[in-house]
Amino acid sequence: YDKNYDSKIFAYDPTDAKKVHLCDTLDVDDSVMREIIESLYRTKDKSISYDFSIIDADVLGTVYEQYLSHILKKTEKRAMITENHTHKKEQGIYYTPTYIVDYIVRNALGELLEEKNVNAEKIKVLDPACGSGSFLIKAFDVLNEHYQQNDKDYSQTQLDFKTGTTFTRKVKILQDNIFGVDLDKQAVEIAQLNLLLKIAEKGHRLPLLERNIRRGNSLIDDENIAGNEAFKWEKEFGEIIANGGFSVIVGNPPYGAELSEAERNFVSEKFKFAGSNKNTALLFIEKSLELINENGHFGMIVPKSLAFSQLWKLGRELIKKHLTKVVDVSKAFEDVLLEQMIIILDKSAETKEYVLQDIFSKESIFIDKRFIDSTDSIILHGEKKDFEIFKKMSQSSKYLSDVSKTSRGLPFQKYLVKDKTKYPVVKGKTISRYNFWFGEEFLPEDVIEKNTKKANFLQQPKIISQRIVAHVTKPKDHIIIMSALDKQGLMNVDTVENTVLTDKNYSLEFLLCLLNSKLVSWYAYRYIFSKAIRTMDLDDYYLGKIPLPNVKIDNSVFIELANRMLSLNERLAVLGDRGTDERVRIEEERKKTDSEIDEQVYRIYGLTEDEKAIIENSLK
Repeated sequence: YDKNYDSKIFAYDPTDAKKVHLCDTLDVDDSVMREIIESLYRTKDKSISYDFSIIDADVLGTVYEQYLSHILKKTEKRAMITENHTHKKEQGIYYTPTYIVDYIVRNALGELLEEKNVNAEKIKVLDPACGSGSFLIKAFDVLNEHYQQNDKDYSQTQLDFKTGTTFTRKVKILQDNIFGVDLDKQAVEIAQLNLLLKIAEKGHRLPLLERNIRRGNSLIDDENIAGNEAFKWEKEFGEIIANGGFSVIVGNPPYGAELSEAERNFVSEKFKFAGSNKNTALLFIEKSLELINENGHFGMIVPKSLAFSQLWKLGRELIKKHLTKVVDVSKAFEDVLLEQMIIILDKSAETKEYVLQDIFSKESIFIDKRFIDSTDSIILHGEKKDFEIFKKMSQSSKYLSDVSKTSRGLPFQKYLVKDKTKYPVVKGKTISRYNFWFGEEFLPEDVIEKNTKKANFLQQPKIISQRIVAHVTKPKDHIIIMSALDKQGLMNVDTVENTVLTDKNYSLEFLLCLLNSKLVSWYAYRYIFSKAIRTMDLDDYYLGKIPLPNVKIDNSVFIELANRMLSLNERLAVLGDRGTDERVRIEEERKKTDSEIDEQVYRIYGLTEDEKAIIENSLK
């Protein structure tokens, strides 16, 4: 049986004890094995048999992920399976949902197959972090569909004259078109088994896949660093690399896998776009674009941070030239805190636009790539009615970073004390819209003197904002930027962002109204933070991306409105918690003033009545 059917997945070398597979050393009674095998093959009453060839990839993929989460723990009396998330966390491995696999493969491999003069037999598909093989299985299916539709000899059995064995088109697809690499030995075996289940047929020998699905570290080829796991692409896939590289690369690369100091030094030297961001997902993108041929297609699901994060700035530079399609899939993995996005690249294309698409409705909008440069982000949200507002605002010739300097407060939270004789400080949680107060913690003066440069900056009149942006889910997803006016130059800690104006054409009151407006929060959520649902830091990089209107600002209007709002807040503070008619009246007046401020902000950006309604309705 081993010789004819199992493709040596579970074979062993009797001359080398290290190559003995676990299944060959297990001592299990035949009756137990018979019962297990029969239960897998048919139901207990033997009325229904199972066809393994049509098992969805999800089954073994899910088994693989569960395997990664558990370990066999031995004690003196027993062996037991226990949960262990360390392995998954270290390697950044999570199983990809089927609908995402399908979308990526059909938009990478599928697009290539639709091109003219493409010889499908020459296509080489790679997943450089293949795991259980879900992307490769889908690639097999797409190629198989292509041959069924286009090859009149598809169903015929062919003869290999060299070996005397027969094979079908399915076998040829596996041997000639499908390739994968993974660091995990068990993953490689499961991927091979998954693929072989697709072609198992009576009377046909299963092919050897050890040359196609290999074990190794796709990112590191130095044996001094990765040992036996070092993977030399020119050696392992020499013919493919010599012919220009792979035709299609797809996958779900590990996110933020833990790297040793030696590995970090290696990637810093070998990877041009790594920068300070050593996230393994970015490293896999760069390595893939190195391995792909000049006409190749690429598709991966990657962290959504690629779209907007300062740490991923070099990543955006890396992909923007060949980017053809993006999809925001938000939280595609249950156990991953990060959100994700899909990117599709065409190495042969240098388009001026990319397609922003909804993965379910397939609704699309074309986005000009110049916005990647002007906003330093990949636009992920483009409902046509919203996008017109974005375009209007992004035509600005100035951004907040051009007229101000922003910095966090003092990084001394650990020194805060309850002693009221010390220096009072503002914290992020003691800031609200148009208001702030001191908490019950204070900073010793000698601690402040540890960072005189920062303290001097804070002593200027400024706008103070909560650094951790408030994400609200009801009634609809949105954020609220909370900013207050500090003309006294008070001290604060690093949960506060401090913005000092450097351009006298703008007033602090104007900036206060701008940051607290509905429009700026609406814009920031969609086009600065890409509708992220995790913690968003309003650091200088992100605050600085707020566009300023291309009109001369009448500061007096905003000074009057801001002072009115500040006065109303002071009157509320005097009332305290007393529920009086006066409080109700002040609250109504404050609400009215807030609306007037929003109206003035809409006006300076040139929004129409319909566009104003879009902003207002986004919160209802």
